Amino acid sequence: MEIRSQVKRNPLDVALLFNNSIAQLLDNKFNHLTRCDFVVEYQTCHAVSHFWPKSAQFEKPISKIPINYQRKQLGTLHLLVEVKQGSSEELAFKQFASQLGLMLARLRVAQLSDEKFGQSFALQGYSAEINKLERLIEKCANTLFPLVLNAPPGSETLATAISIHMLSDKKAGPFVELDCTSIDAHNFESKLKQAFEQAQNGSLLIANVSHLPMSQQTQLNALLTNQYSLRQNTSQPRLLSSSEHNLYARVNQGLFSRSLFEKLSFLELPIPSIKDRKTDLPLLINTLFDYHKISAKQSLAKDCFDLLSQYDWPGNMMQLEQTLVKLIALSYQDDISSEVLKQTLPEFSQQLENSAVQTLGEHRKSIITILFKKQVAEQRALHPSLLKALIYMQNNWQQEITLTGLANQAFVSPSHLSYLFKNTLNKSFKQILAELRIEHAKAMIAQDPNIRITDLCLEVGFGDLSHFEKIFRRYTGMSPRDYKKQYKPYRI
Repeated sequence: MEIRSQVKRNPLDVALLFNNSIAQLLDNKFNHLTRCDFVVEYQTCHAVSHFWPKSAQFEKPISKIPINYQRKQLGTLHLLVEVKQGSSEELAFKQFASQLGLMLARLRVAQLSDEKFGQSFALQGYSAEINKLERLIEKCANTLFPLVLNAPPGSETLATAISIHMLSDKKAGPFVELDCTSIDAHNFESKLKQAFEQAQNGSLLIANVSHLPMSQQTQLNALLTNQYSLRQNTSQPRLLSSSEHNLYARVNQGLFSRSLFEKLSFLELPIPSIKDRKTDLPLLINTLFDYHKISAKQSLAKDCFDLLSQYDWPGNMMQLEQTLVKLIALSYQDDISSEVLKQTLPEFSQQLENSAVQTLGEHRKSIITILFKKQVAEQRALHPSLLKALIYMQNNWQQEITLTGLANQAFVSPSHLSYLFKNTLNKSFKQILAELRIEHAKAMIAQDPNIRITDLCLEVGFGDLSHFEKIFRRYTGMSPRDYKKQYKPYRI
């Protein structure tokens, strides 16, 4: 397979390209294509991708970036721009090629698991947490050392374990799961030996190992002592285990065998909870809903979708999938609104509403931090017009901003926008803007303690020095000059 990229603008715009093309990478379209041409349009900065058949003509590339995974080259990123060695552009393209390597590995897992199990077990989402998990999988799958998956309840333990198996040298062999929560204490040893034999030349997942009582831990420990070796080229299974609890803590509490822990945990891999990867939720909800819906007419109304997206899902993927299945099966309408959700699953609907109220309370406390870190787009619990206004403030806080101008950006009247600010965030638009500017001023002082106060005043959007000093003192309890002193080194 060959992947080519034609970039008509700054090569650093490749980030836009990735976000828009990734869905097509996973769409199994490479089966009948030999290359893929990515184009970033100059005028709109909008990334599009074109797939070309084998007969298509393509301009000769100027630069080439290898697409690697597990130190093996999967393809090549062909560029129609010159990329100098060691430049920031080369770094950007190498990062993109690295991302493509992860996505192609994910596609490979989807294909192999579908062939082997009749179901795709590839991970989903593009959050930083999933990206980190897949990079760890790339490294861990390359060895045969025992590995513990630290998995929150209901998380993608099986998908992660299968990904490791399918990307390892054991992929042609069997994958066997032994769930410690579903085995009778009387036949545990025989089941364990049977699973160990079945998994020869493949992988063995001992799921929920922390649930084993000490007697069964002793049996597992004895089996590993007598039959398991750390040699990397044997026919024995790759040993994977998972735990919802911190095994090291349980060892210190006397609840888990130290000897067994040392045999299982040569490598550890944490699986993120949904709460830690909320940006993936819209994709997960849509994917699961489309997979399980009974009729093509069924859909989630925006108010219901937003409620589901705001929830932290303590039971993770299992809880999310079970809830959507119940909603799909029991709903009396094809268009599933929040009202339908309330009538179909009344107790869970109340949990969602309570969670939304709690989330709004957190927004009130931390809105300045959210604005400062440019995380407003992730705050889906907010009113759409307020969200648009905050996104504009987040990106234009140095400019002159009026309530009327902000209302135009949010497509709402000034009076209604003012109401949204005070009712939702307990602060006026002017208070939030002033506090955000002071937060940026504090950051600038920390970065450059020698900055002149007059320059700082203008830099953060204040036109009047005395007004700036007054507002700065209001939110910090000291003048800008006194604040600067804490960052200047003492002289001896």
